[in-house]
Amino acid sequence: MIHLTRCCEHYDDIAEELRQCNEALGAVLLMLRHTENAQVRGKALWALLEPLQQRLQRAMERLEAVTS
Repeated sequence: MIHLTRCCEHYDDIAEELRQCNEALGAVLLMLRHTENAQVRGKALWALLEPLQQRLQRAMERLEAVTS
């Protein structure tokens, strides 16, 4: 029972991390839609997306660790 409780806590934490990533990605997309000429390319676009990619990667690694 204790193990199950810990797993549920991990799932809740991972779900919260994914929710935050989703909100951040939505904010980036909204910003890009409202940017004049919407011309964000290369390094500038990567600078916006890389932190989200890293957070998503960590969340997926945590999810794999909990489920294995």
